Amino acid sequence: MRYLFLIFCFISAFSFCYSQNIGNFSNDKYNSFSPVDSAKSPAKAVTMSAILPGLGQYYNESYWKIPVIYGLGAFFVYEYVKYDKDYKDYSKKFDASITPVNPYGSYYLKSYLENYRDKRDSFLWYGGFLYLINIVDAFVDAHLYNFDVDENISVGFNPGMSNKTFYLKIKF
Repeated sequence: MRYLFLIFCFISAFSFCYSQNIGNFSNDKYNSFSPVDSAKSPAKAVTMSAILPGLGQYYNESYWKIPVIYGLGAFFVYEYVKYDKDYKDYSKKFDASITPVNPYGSYYLKSYLENYRDKRDSFLWYGGFLYLINIVDAFVDAHLYNFDVDENISVGFNPGMSNKTFYLKIKF
C-alpha cells in the first residue's frame, strides 16, 4: 500500500509541472546567448602576473592586493635567508663535532641542523605557493572584472496559483 501511495504521488507531481513557454521571453535579456565581453583579458593578466608578481593585479585594478603580495613575499624571503644562515652555521658546527671518538657527530647539533633545514625549505615552498596564488588570483580577478556587485542584491519568492496550477517564481 505504501508503494502504491508513493507511485501515485510521483505520477501526480508531474501532472502539475509545466515548462516555460519560450515565446514569452522573446525580448528578454536572458534569451540572447552572446558571450560576455570581458574588459580584462585573463591570459594577459596571467602573463603579466607570471612575469612580475603583482602586475596582473595592477592590470585588474586590484591595487590593494599588491602590497599584500610583496609583504608576504618579503617575509618569506627574510625567513628563508635567516634559516639558511642558521643552517650553514650549524652545518659547520656539526661537521666540527665529528671526531674519531664520535664518528656520527653531536646528536643535538644534527637535530638543530635538520630543524633549520626543514624550516628553510618550508619557506621556499611558501614562496612558491604565493607565486601560484598570485597567478590564480590575477586569472580569477580578470574573469570577474565585469561581475555586477550591486548593493541591491535580493531574492524574492512569489507563490501563486493559476488555472488550478501552483507555481513559485523566484526572482534574483
